[in-house]
Amino acid sequence: AIGALNLLASTHQQMLGDPEFRALRGAAKVMSGRYAEATADLSSPAIANDPSAALWRGYVASQTGQWKEARKAFGQGYGALNQMAPKWRARFARAGAEAGLALGDLGVARTQLLMAQAAKAGVEEDLATSLVQAKLFEAEGDREKALAIYDALAQGREGPLQSAAILRATQARLAQGQITPVKA
Repeated sequence: AIGALNLLASTHQQMLGDPEFRALRGAAKVMSGRYAEATADLSSPAIANDPSAALWRGYVASQTGQWKEARKAFGQGYGALNQMAPKWRARFARAGAEAGLALGDLGVARTQLLMAQAAKAGVEEDLATSLVQAKLFEAEGDREKALAIYDALAQGREGPLQSAAILRATQARLAQGQITPVKA
């Protein structure tokens, strides 16, 4: 898709000023993990005030650890969230929760997690949301609930998710003195 869009832009330069084109190419680049390239499209003046483009900008910011920018963009895009497919609704809300956690705003994180769960985006997305839920429990001081979720996710077959859960559980147990540094 990105190749076809790039070809279209190279043969029809006026497309670079088209809001739908810039948003579509930006979203395609986000989906392929090409965040720096996506930022160029999603920052186009043609879509600067578009709420759905703001969601994509927020997602890019969250994936690159720019938490304040993520929170701002998600706030600008909130009105378009229900227009998104359930999978992306869950991902945007979960990324918003992660931004809230990173900024110490647990209320925002809690609200965003409820929206991610309400998206009913399928098992894979629900498991990823559970990992963030466990991080919220940990931030709230409920390490037992967090560890229960981490341990459950660690038993799964989702490679990166399983690895993240094992790491978080290990870090929590080490911090609590339940295991030694050598065991960790």
